[in-house]
Amino acid sequence: MISKTHVNQYHQIFSVVLFLSIMPIVCMAKQASPLSVNSMESNVLSADSVASDSISKTRDLKELVVEASNITRRGNAESYVITKDMRRGSRTAGELLRKINGMHYQPFSEALTYLGSSNVVLLVDSLQKDASYIKRQSPDRFDRIDVVPQPGGKYTGFDVLINFHSKPNYTGFETNVRESIDIMPDGNNGKGNDFAKNFTYLDGTYMFNKLTVTALANWQWSKSGSNEYRSTDYPMSDYSEIQLERDRKDPQNLNRLNNMKVNLAADYKFNPNHKLSFQWQINPWTRKNTYDYLMRVLDHGNEEHVGLHAQSESRNNLSNTFGLNYLGRFGQWNLDLSANYAFNGWRSYYDLDRTDDYHLLYDRKDKTGYFWGGVDVNRWFGEYKWYLGFSNYVYVTDFNEKDYYTGDPVSENTIVNDNLYASVQYVPSRQLFFTFNGGISAYSNKTGDIHVTKVMPRLQGIINWVPTQKFALRASYLMQTGAPSLSQLMDYGQFVNMYKYQEGNPDLKPITTQWASLRLTFWRKLMLYADYQFSNTGVFNIYSAASMTTEDSGKMFYYAAGKYQNGKSNALSIGLNFQQDLSRYFSLYLDGKITHNYASYENYSNKVWTPSASLFLSYNLEKQDVNVALSYSVDGSGYVTPQTYQRVVTDDIMLGVQKNLLNKKLTLALSYFLPVHITKGDWKYRMHSPNMIQTGWGNEQFRKNNMLEFTAVFRFSTGKQVRKVTLQTENANVGSQF
Repeated sequence: MISKTHVNQYHQIFSVVLFLSIMPIVCMAKQASPLSVNSMESNVLSADSVASDSISKTRDLKELVVEASNITRRGNAESYVITKDMRRGSRTAGELLRKINGMHYQPFSEALTYLGSSNVVLLVDSLQKDASYIKRQSPDRFDRIDVVPQPGGKYTGFDVLINFHSKPNYTGFETNVRESIDIMPDGNNGKGNDFAKNFTYLDGTYMFNKLTVTALANWQWSKSGSNEYRSTDYPMSDYSEIQLERDRKDPQNLNRLNNMKVNLAADYKFNPNHKLSFQWQINPWTRKNTYDYLMRVLDHGNEEHVGLHAQSESRNNLSNTFGLNYLGRFGQWNLDLSANYAFNGWRSYYDLDRTDDYHLLYDRKDKTGYFWGGVDVNRWFGEYKWYLGFSNYVYVTDFNEKDYYTGDPVSENTIVNDNLYASVQYVPSRQLFFTFNGGISAYSNKTGDIHVTKVMPRLQGIINWVPTQKFALRASYLMQTGAPSLSQLMDYGQFVNMYKYQEGNPDLKPITTQWASLRLTFWRKLMLYADYQFSNTGVFNIYSAASMTTEDSGKMFYYAAGKYQNGKSNALSIGLNFQQDLSRYFSLYLDGKITHNYASYENYSNKVWTPSASLFLSYNLEKQDVNVALSYSVDGSGYVTPQTYQRVVTDDIMLGVQKNLLNKKLTLALSYFLPVHITKGDWKYRMHSPNMIQTGWGNEQFRKNNMLEFTAVFRFSTGKQVRKVTLQTENANVGSQF
């Protein structure tokens, strides 16, 4: 737990961050220095890919004025020049993304998805920053947005990369303060837990001459209750447990989180061809989960009621992360060098007590060191018809666990993953693009005395065909390799209850996944999409029957032994995405899909179908600075392993209103979740193995009924062009790698 002394120290850190955020206002008012417009092409997308006809051809400008929306494609990327029309009605950078095909930004929750996926990475001037920070920046700071589905290099694994480009001659200061509170009335979160969540956020950005300084801090506190019941039968042991249901407003599980994060970053631009960025983040946090329930126990024909109390905690968590990133250009070659290191330390505590005198306790001290970094070089050839890139990124994870009291080592593990890739793009015409990425991933895992090394290929092919402005096609194939988690690779085992034993498997193979996707876009408003992925080396927890002779009685004792194994899996998703401004006031976003999942291992297999959908209707009154929104979402979650099946489909209806005050400097928002549902919301679970059979049930859909979310945001920004820009040619470089 964090002591009062630590809390005071963290409050002092908040004060320092606030001071650093406010002080530059005074300095900025006194000084201004020019910034050169000459800049490099993006390492993601060429700067020259922005057509010259999208730029006002006035020779001497204070600001590059975009006359109309312009979208340029090159390879697998799209570049959006930010026009006045695109900025209209947008208060933040996140809201700019609503004008991009396939993107959905929900202004109340600030959730960002791409074709229904939240696996999105955000950059500013080709540098990765905190996603919440980027989404809250002023739209006036940026002149271009690059969108790259399925990016390569160090961003391999994300569904889409979004790169915001700052105006090359922009100087200013910006700060954002946000406070949000979630209220779950009527005891829906448990009696006395109506105050469910609090989130406080502060950031400050100062851009002057060649230097950009960023500071942000946030603190989150939350408490959530739930009831999910299980029945467990151990047939070989003639033993079973059935959890008894209780009042749904008296949750048997209560989860608490207290999380603070402070981030400082400085970016320095030596000249148009060289830039250096440093970032540091400290993150203290605690988590506590408690479980209380009553069971009906059948033991060899005897029945009794047994109470259980369990407490799981992550105590004294502290994470420090340091990062250094260099961006440069040498001739026509772009260079990206980065090195990052994170150190995490925490105490893992688990205590289980039952009224039948069974007790389980483990108390561990865990440490993890994580290094990731590498190099990326690329350039265009032949009047931007050919693109060539090389990247090499290394990821090293070192885990160590010891007994908290004795200091005796429990487990240690080291994973090294070295990825070497090459990328080639061919652009034969403005309508057709080909991309091919290939390389190898060298994987090494050392756990105890066991050392496993594998070298796996990685292949990716992408075709983009845009014959007209009314139709576009993108098809892609990807094969990639990932490492099992540390917990899956542990070289030891332990009983997690009286009849269940869990162990890791150091002999696990790397997880090789193959993925194919198809995107059909019509009129830049409607997109039909399909995704299929499969793996023959997925990792699953497989239970088998095990036995041992007890020391006290000499009798045979039977239990279920879980061990991680490699198995097969596949998933298919088919969906559509539609967005349209229905009028000057109304806009509509719709995304819906259905997903099928399948998993198998030896003679075990399971499959599940689930639907998901999101409907967002917005009504904007510009003169009154009021935005009203109605959203309906269906959240379908289905997960299978060879031995388990679980499925739940819930929905919610949200009515929200936002009001801007003080010339958009202050935003007040209120969201209300209606107590109306179309789906049943039942959670179902089943598990079948030789000596453990489980069923699960529950319904948590009611917890959001009548929930209120209050949000207040204050933003202040000053920005201006510090020098007139003389365009040397008609084809000006709008935006840059930096």
